[in-house]
Amino acid sequence: MDRTSEWGNPYRIKPDDQPGTWRVIGPGRGGPHTGFAVPAAAAEYELELRAERQAEGIAAAKRREATGAMLPGKKKTGRPRVIGPAELATLRRLVDEGVSITEAARTLKIGRSTAYAALAGR
Repeated sequence: MDRTSEWGNPYRIKPDDQPGTWRVIGPGRGGPHTGFAVPAAAAEYELELRAERQAEGIAAAKRREATGAMLPGKKKTGRPRVIGPAELATLRRLVDEGVSITEAARTLKIGRSTAYAALAGR
């Protein structure tokens, strides 16, 4: 298929070696991946926009947390803790009574690694 751009430069669009891909051939346009240049640039731009929006959202949430104006139902940003003070006290009591950490974690329905981390004070 032959076309002429608005500047009068002829170029051709032809199927590439791989099915479903096309390549533009003409003055200043070459290489096997030139047909992907515009979609790749658009995807990269969208990725940058998404990263900027995410950073803005995180910064806004931190500002809301600092000023005490959190969204309804939220007290702080970040992932909620799996084990609270009551569960930690129960875990320590069970371990002090001689129950293994694995069994105590099963009793409290928490992960074994969570139990070890809580007992280590993390």
